[in-house]
Amino acid sequence: MELDRRKRLASLPFSEKIRILEKLRDCSRTIAASALRKEAVRQQMRKVQVGRNPPGPLHTAAWTPRGAEGQGGR
Repeated sequence: MELDRRKRLASLPFSEKIRILEKLRDCSRTIAASALRKEAVRQQMRKVQVGRNPPGPLHTAAWTPRGAEGQGGR
């Protein structure tokens, strides 16, 4: 099934691929701007700041474990 979808997408003309990407970008922006998304991010940030949870996918780029700064951490 995955292979069929990949083949179908690969066979599309470039202009159609751009149209699909623009539609996905618009959906992503709509989700990012939603109040529910903003509240979920705020709640996750509070958990990380308090140390109750390790970072999830929202925070992996900037997160460094405590004590790792001098050991090759970020």
